[in-house]
Order: sequence, then C-alpha cells, then structure tokens
Amino acid sequence: MNNSVPSRRTLLLAAGAAGALLLMVTVFLTGVSGKNRTQSLSPFLLSPAPLLQDLAKSGRPVFVSPEFLPFVPKDNRKNLFPSGADSLAGSENPGDFLKRNRSVRFSSALIGARTPYLPLVNSLLASRLWVLAEVSPWGYLFRPLGSHEWSLPSPEEIAGKWPLPADRSDWMIRTAHALIVMGRYNDANRLLIEGEKMKLDPSILLGTKASLAASLGEWENAASLSRKALRVDGSNGAAREILIRSLVECGRSQEALGMARKDFGKDDRNEEHLFLLARVANSAGSRDEEIDALRRLVDLQRSRKVPAFTALAYLGQAEAKDGLRGEAMRAFEEILSTPDLPEEQRNAVRSMIDHLSLEKPLPPIGRQFPPDIPDARGSPSPSNP
Repeated sequence: MNNSVPSRRTLLLAAGAAGALLLMVTVFLTGVSGKNRTQSLSPFLLSPAPLLQDLAKSGRPVFVSPEFLPFVPKDNRKNLFPSGADSLAGSENPGDFLKRNRSVRFSSALIGARTPYLPLVNSLLASRLWVLAEVSPWGYLFRPLGSHEWSLPSPEEIAGKWPLPADRSDWMIRTAHALIVMGRYNDANRLLIEGEKMKLDPSILLGTKASLAASLGEWENAASLSRKALRVDGSNGAAREILIRSLVECGRSQEALGMARKDFGKDDRNEEHLFLLARVANSAGSRDEEIDALRRLVDLQRSRKVPAFTALAYLGQAEAKDGLRGEAMRAFEEILSTPDLPEEQRNAVRSMIDHLSLEKPLPPIGRQFPPDIPDARGSPSPSNP
C-alpha cells in the first residue's frame, strides 16, 4: 500500500483521524466475527478489555490509541491511560507520542491497525527504544527495548494458543488484516493460507484476501475476490466497499458509483461511507454528488463535535472546481479557525485561499481521499456507529 504524500502537503494526512474520536463499542462486538459466531469466541477475541486489564497490571502508564479507551479498566483509566485528546494526538503524530513518553515513560503502547496511525507504528518499529511485542486482531503492542520481539508463530504454535477452530480462524484472519495494514504482506498471506485450510468464515476470508490484493495494487484480483466474498455472503459490507474501490481503480467508475449510490446514498451516519461516496463521485465526474456527500460529512462531524477540517479541505476543493468560490472560501476559512491547527497545514490552507482570491486554480494538496482498505471483518475503521 502506498501511503506517501508530498511532505509539504500534510493537511490530508489526518483523513480518518477525526473519525477516531467516534470509536464505538459496538464495532468490536459486531465486526469481529461472522454471523451467529460472536458468542462462541474467546473473550480475548470478543473485546480488547482483557488485554487492557493485563497491561494495567504493571501499574505504570500505558498508551493506547483512541478506539481502546472505552474498554480500559475504569478504576485505572485516570492514572494509567491517556485522555481522548492525548490519545488521538499521540496516535497520529509520532513527535507528540515521543514527547509524552519522555514525560510519563509508557510501559507499553497498544496501537490499532489503522492507516492514520502508521507513521507512529513505523516510528516505533525504527526506534531503538521500542520492540514490537505482539501483532494481534487488535493491532500492535509495543514494549520497551529488552522485551521479547514478535515473529509470526508457526501453525502449531497458533493451534496451541487457540485450540478451538473458531478462535483460531478468527485470530488468523484478523491478525492477517493487521499485518496487511503495516505492510507485512508475506506474513499476512501465510496466515490466510492456513486460515483457508480450516474452511471457516469463507466470505470474511475472501474479503481479507481482497484487502491484501488491494493493498498490493492488484485491483482486478481484489474485485474478483470481493465478488466471490459477496456471493457467499451478500451482507459482507467490507467486501462491498473493497469492490467499489477496486472498480474505481480499474476505471469502472460509473459501475462503482451505481453501487455506492445504492449502498451509501442515504447513509448520513457513517463517515467512511460518505468519504467513499464522495471519492467515487469525484472519479465518475459527478461533482454535485461529490459536493453533496462532503457537505453531509461535514454536517455529521459538526453534529458529533468532531474536527471537520479534513472533510472541509475536500469540500473546499470540490466547490472551487465547481465555480462555488464563495462557498469554498468559507470552508477554508473554517479550517483556519480550528484550534491548534499545525502551522504547516495552516500555511497550506492560506495558500489555497490566496489562489481563490486571485481566481487561480487551486494547487494540489496531496492524495485524494483516504487510502484505508476496509477490514474484511466489518469496517474500514472503528468509527462506525
């Protein structure tokens, strides 16, 4: 997966970060397993709460990314775990994490498998002070130097830890997704090969294979695998999202837009769906639908009191291209009113305002729309309500 963005154009690197404030408990309960399977799984696979309980036993500060905060032990949260604002800032900004670590000395760091957190993950992987101690369905656990470093367990070791087939299949598929996000494609593929032998969760396994293919840029293969996943289970929403994205990448934007209209056209509660609808509409040249989806996204984020500057940046671009310069100017000015907006991002927005004032085309500000590949267990990110 190519996550590079020109260095001076970092405004859009926060795509999806605003959604991290909306992380809901139900994602872990509805997205972790197939139909009628959740109650048969180990508690360690149903919820991150047991893992967080274990991390809290050290009695020392623990860093977690925002999706885990609803599950931290209530009696330990204030003293051991970061606030929501500190968690979000540290997860999306390696410098902020390192600054906080110098102050409190985290005993461990649990970071979810999401594209916006990859700069922090990569920073810790490259650090001489941290070790990747575990990759799991919940993401990445880092511990200080001297801890045991994680490597992909053998099939025998996995079977020993997860003797029940349902648990083992679930662990392999979801850990494969975490490996895909961090770019360890060979390890992910090995897990999926083992998972396929178990003949459990065929739709979800096919969807995860589609996710791997999409991350490798094999869009035709991703589309084919997504269709197979949907033939097994038409309710596999993540496979449908991968199919829509794959169709766009394969140049079949009108087909993708037809699917996106049907699936997301009336969805005003899911940020990722609105982002995806806007992206597909942009690709298909349907500017009105793109602007409508982005306006609904901004309204949703405002209603949830979530910073909307990323969506506003997309919206301002779309409105400017449609000749709506006044509306675009208001969108960019609203971004500038965002508290604590980094200076580099502030300068990028000011540059766009200057171009609008001079009635010049907007400069490019980086990759269009978030690059996240959906988790085939149910959601492109843990922000679905």
